Amino acid sequence: MQDHSLRSKSVEPLSSSATKFTQYQKRAFTFLEQWNEDKWAFKVYGITHQAEHSRGHALNSKMVAAARIQIRAHLPEVDRMDDHYHTGFIIVHQALGENWLLLHWWIQEAICCESLWKSHEESPTEFKAVQRPFMACVWELVVIDFERRAWVDAVLQRETNLEHYLANRLPNGSY
Repeated sequence: MQDHSLRSKSVEPLSSSATKFTQYQKRAFTFLEQWNEDKWAFKVYGITHQAEHSRGHALNSKMVAAARIQIRAHLPEVDRMDDHYHTGFIIVHQALGENWLLLHWWIQEAICCESLWKSHEESPTEFKAVQRPFMACVWELVVIDFERRAWVDAVLQRETNLEHYLANRLPNGSY
């Protein structure tokens, strides 16, 4: 028996012959830097919709600065939440039409938490919290998967070493 309770009323079930999806195109991934905010340490990644790293295809520096301000403003709330390790990662994604800011931090040994914001292409520095049940797109999942494996390797499979975790970074490239 299929559970149809979550199916949107405006969309028919997927059929491979009736649905045409946009073909996956690689995007450029860059480790930007480590942000140290108060007691927190975050690995910061940038993703741009262009697959190649070339002049003119870099992340909007004003958007990245606005992302850091947004993270700083949110940290007091995160600090009040559950058992955490003041450690995580951030994704700043300059996509097509919209920009995304994803903050991730680790709690209770093996749980990754997330806060999510977006801004529009016309106003890239004006990040607004996302209230819908979004998690990440297929490109952002590349970073999330890498960071999950890095956490397991540095924290859960050996003596906990947060410095090792922070030093282990997704290589720059197209994914």
